[in-house]
Amino acid sequence: MRILTSILLGIATLLPTSVLAAPVISSNIEDSGNGNICTSEVVIDCTFTENGVEFSCISDSPPPTGKPVPPFLYVPAADCNESITATVTFQMCNRNDNSNNEAIKLREDRSYYTIEGVNTNVDFTILPGECKTMTQVVEYQKCKVFPLYVQMDGFMPGLNNNNNDKAYCYASAFRKNKSKKIKPNPGSTVYTKQCEEKSMLPDGVNVCNTSVSMQCEYEDDNGVSQSCIGPERDYIFTSVREDLCQDKKIYPTITYTMCNENGANSKKTVTNFNNAGRYSFFKWKNEKLTVPGISGLGGLAPSGDTQCQTFTYKPTIDTCRKNWPLSVKLEGNMRKSPADVVTPGTNSFCYCYLFKKAIVHKYPKPPVPGPVTPPVAPPVAPPVTPPTPACNFSDVIITEIGSPNVASARYVEVFFRDCASKAPLTITEDIRIISNGREFPLQGKELPLSGIIVVCVSRNGHSSFFNFNGFESCNYEGDVANNDGTAPVSVNRGPAINNIVLDIFQPFPFTDGKAMRIKFPTNPVLPIPSQSYIPSQWIILPGNTPIGIGSGEVDKPKGLDPGVWYTPLIISEINDPVDSSPARYINIKSPYGGGTIVDNLWLVIFNESDGEPDYNSAVQLDNKVLGPDNEIRVCNSHVQNTSECNIVINDPNSPLPGNEGCYTVGIILILPGVNNYHIVDLYGRRGVSCAGSEFDFEGGTAVRKPEGYVPVSVWNPIQWIITTPEPIHLIITEVTDPSENLPKYRFVELYSPNKKNYVFQSSDDLYLVTYPQGSSFPERKLSLVGKKTDANGLVVFCTNNEYYQDRCNYVEGTNSVADTPGTFTVQIIKGATTIIDVYGGINVTGNFRDFTSGRVNRKDTSSGSNNYLISDWELTKPTSAQNTDPGCWNGIGNCAALPPIISDQLVLFITEVSDPQDVPSFRFVELYSPNKPNYKIVEGFTLKFSGNVIISDINLNGYETDSNGFIVVLVDNPGTEVVNLMKLNTVIDSYGKQGTIDWNFVDGRANRIGNGPSSFGVNEWTIDTNVNLSSSDPGCWNGIGDCTNPLPNPPAPPSPPNPAPAPSKGGKGGKGKTKTTRRMRKSKRV
Repeated sequence: MRILTSILLGIATLLPTSVLAAPVISSNIEDSGNGNICTSEVVIDCTFTENGVEFSCISDSPPPTGKPVPPFLYVPAADCNESITATVTFQMCNRNDNSNNEAIKLREDRSYYTIEGVNTNVDFTILPGECKTMTQVVEYQKCKVFPLYVQMDGFMPGLNNNNNDKAYCYASAFRKNKSKKIKPNPGSTVYTKQCEEKSMLPDGVNVCNTSVSMQCEYEDDNGVSQSCIGPERDYIFTSVREDLCQDKKIYPTITYTMCNENGANSKKTVTNFNNAGRYSFFKWKNEKLTVPGISGLGGLAPSGDTQCQTFTYKPTIDTCRKNWPLSVKLEGNMRKSPADVVTPGTNSFCYCYLFKKAIVHKYPKPPVPGPVTPPVAPPVAPPVTPPTPACNFSDVIITEIGSPNVASARYVEVFFRDCASKAPLTITEDIRIISNGREFPLQGKELPLSGIIVVCVSRNGHSSFFNFNGFESCNYEGDVANNDGTAPVSVNRGPAINNIVLDIFQPFPFTDGKAMRIKFPTNPVLPIPSQSYIPSQWIILPGNTPIGIGSGEVDKPKGLDPGVWYTPLIISEINDPVDSSPARYINIKSPYGGGTIVDNLWLVIFNESDGEPDYNSAVQLDNKVLGPDNEIRVCNSHVQNTSECNIVINDPNSPLPGNEGCYTVGIILILPGVNNYHIVDLYGRRGVSCAGSEFDFEGGTAVRKPEGYVPVSVWNPIQWIITTPEPIHLIITEVTDPSENLPKYRFVELYSPNKKNYVFQSSDDLYLVTYPQGSSFPERKLSLVGKKTDANGLVVFCTNNEYYQDRCNYVEGTNSVADTPGTFTVQIIKGATTIIDVYGGINVTGNFRDFTSGRVNRKDTSSGSNNYLISDWELTKPTSAQNTDPGCWNGIGNCAALPPIISDQLVLFITEVSDPQDVPSFRFVELYSPNKPNYKIVEGFTLKFSGNVIISDINLNGYETDSNGFIVVLVDNPGTEVVNLMKLNTVIDSYGKQGTIDWNFVDGRANRIGNGPSSFGVNEWTIDTNVNLSSSDPGCWNGIGDCTNPLPNPPAPPSPPNPAPAPSKGGKGGKGKTKTTRRMRKSKRV
């Protein structure tokens, strides 16, 4: 058998990670609290030999929780079907002082070693300083986990004073060992990542398609081209011995490529941010390499020779170093010609990134073998015949009767209570099994170590039916076992005539099922033989037709359990809280008494694909102590109080109980042999998809009814009460854009009548989105995950909480879903497109739903709608922020009145821009303040333009609003300049948007429809072309201001300059001096 093969990756032979790792040693000092102290120790070791060198198959010390087991061997993928011949050694040691009174007597039922789930029990008396060694040679398949466990449990007879608990001894050790698969070298391979970046625009989406790729190739010692990167991110590409790495170098050729994939017809060139090369790079280790051809040289064109930029690098790999990272990144913007202005962060973003890590595996130098000493045969001790223990063969009970429809597989099982600990023995008394006129004599039969004898109709038929691998579940053949579930069974001493009944089962229908005697968790084992039938000692399945709450179907064959007798446990509750922070848990209960679990029982999840146990999820229940209610609780790592849980699963990758509430889970009894088990109890259906099924309890609980405390191998749904959460009901109740015309007073209020103090989960998949007027695309979107309703079910999203204070649950800022102008549409959606509730309409215009300078409040109805219904809403405008009520809806919540708004802050925004076709010299920008008439500006407001024609800013300090709040500034704007109203370098309001032209007003004018200030949207303006000066109305806006005075005549040509006169009182300078009408007196020619 070939264990270690030549590495497929090129340099060395693939070897174990260590030659002889230390064995697992676990010592324990057990203090019984009365002066009796027992010191014991257990050891696990595992070795295998290759080419005369002995290697360890023990993985290094256990990893931190959640981390993978470190492998003791790396194996090429092609060799994973091979096996290792391993020698496994266990030791149980007495480390007490050298005193005859401190010998350790092991308990056979609790002292054992386990190899791949198979237990082997031992019964030793170990003297002080002595170790008992158990060795077993096993075939271990490569690329698999190989768990080993040993446990010694006993007492010191010389000190126990007839009470074993007064001199208790215990020690155990466990190690999960693993060999890891190495994938074949992919050879010379190019790894490419295709990228698509979408940048949202009010009128559409810009898509930038790019790709990046890497190739890392070298020649191995045989001249074959190999790859130093693989399909996974971290790739072991070669292996080298630790003491030889200094002399071994690798010289790869690395080819990096970045490409513009937009297509020849798109005319989209990809350029770096600000033409700075740091945004796009090729990297080797931590070194950024030069990127010629994209930084400042015109970028990557969409066609021609420069569509892709390639860079080749030839480094040296020092094989004494493990990690060699390499990466390529392309990040920038799109433009359609080299003359285009590219601004970082605009809606033309391009991004693509690929990272790989080449890894060198190092293995240790094997030790030099020492001289071999020929073995010396130990002296042969004379044979000792042990005395025959006293055994009462009449202390026998019936433990199970199986009646599957396959008659040859039927069986009857009996247990010799007094003889179990003294077996194997030959039965010397005339004990007979009698049923339906047939009898089977047990005298002269061999009694196994377990004390259990199973008689079946046919050993071949029985074996074929149960298909156990390495486990003998039928000891003898006899037609006394051919019971269809209707005949009585008894164990007698003597022949059928003149016999004495020792134990009996009276007929109760269990056709195609079983009758199982309950093993109560007591010492000595109960029940005892009875000459009369006691129904309370039996579990009979199915037992009733139709099946009742106290019974169930029997899985064939996994629900039948010949050859073993155990105390059954049941699953009593499974909890999957909708909020993931509390612990998920599973309650396990013994309906038949408490104490310590002594049977090899495990809690497991069953795979949906094949209905078999997922042993990665297995939780061992053996040796766990049942609590006061005879229960054990298994919790995941979110448990807040560990005293509430007996077992806490800290591994985040463990399926149990880490899954959401949708799985089949059961308790199984592990049997000797390979993959042999019985199903003790089951929740759910094996091999059936859980989602949406009758046993799906996601976000809720499954609680077993007390009258259903019967272990079943086929799930019985009438035994359970399954409670899942009510679907979330969520509606929009209020949206505001008050008359203060400031974003800080805007908010959106939601309400849930059935989810109070509720934290929204990722599984809810809910979003709050807003649409500009007339648009089919959402402009703003907010996920509700992690957001929480208050005690009344309300949640308020504000732009600013300066005024509303604690009435706001969340402050989202400007340009968020909370910053909603009165022309916007507001929706709650689930997933990508499912509308839960809506105010307004998508891609529609009109004033019937416009709440600018006001608010909308849902009428007293808690039913949402995916269609806007005007009858569901009350629209009030104008109204101030003081008249809104965040956190209150129609009497629900905090409905106290808000305080008056006290604010002296200047509100200023753009209301009109004009380029009259008949008098270009009268081009102007009109500004309006709703709260500051006759006010001189001192706050640092400026007008800033896009710079195509106007390159100078206008400082508005010293400008004064008229009695209606207007300022009119003459500005030579031909209708193509973006106008930004700034305050201390912050944009307060805008007209126009860089990169678009649909807002241009050449030979015309644009008039604002609703209140400002706000971010620019073309749908918020009325734009007219071919407009004369007479159709403009500076100093008047939507009926506000002086809208009657005639416009002035065009100004006369300017006269030669004269010395400037002294400023007039009030410091108004030259503002408005050349204009005679009041409507234009607050103007300035620029």
